[in-house]
Amino acid sequence: MALTVARVQDSRIALGPQLWQENFLLIPGVSDYVTGGYSLTPALFSMGKIQAIDVLNTNTTGLAWVALALFTFNTWTLVQTGGISQTVGASGYTSANLWVGTAYGSSNQVSASTNLTGAIWEVMVYGY
Repeated sequence: MALTVARVQDSRIALGPQLWQENFLLIPGVSDYVTGGYSLTPALFSMGKIQAIDVLNTNTTGLAWVALALFTFNTWTLVQTGGISQTVGASGYTSANLWVGTAYGSSNQVSASTNLTGAIWEVMVYGY
């Protein structure tokens, strides 16, 4: 069984022209974690591109681990002009992974096929 994504009712908010914020629940299956994390694509959230994903909450089972959304940056350029740094060409990412670690402050990822059953993470997704 793969990661289940469920919408949080009445959480969709328009932030501007075509930019949306919406909350979702991410529910792992039984022993199906893969090295590198669960793939989070815009289609999972009914979006074309994702701007950001914040992991907001978890249940008591999820407290055993730390969950982070890690983005794959296809284009990431840092330009410094007059002492001001800005990113260029990094608008709307095509993929991210829900990375699950062993503890806060640790860079150790849980093993592939770790059973995360019962954990639920709430995420806030920004995209269009």
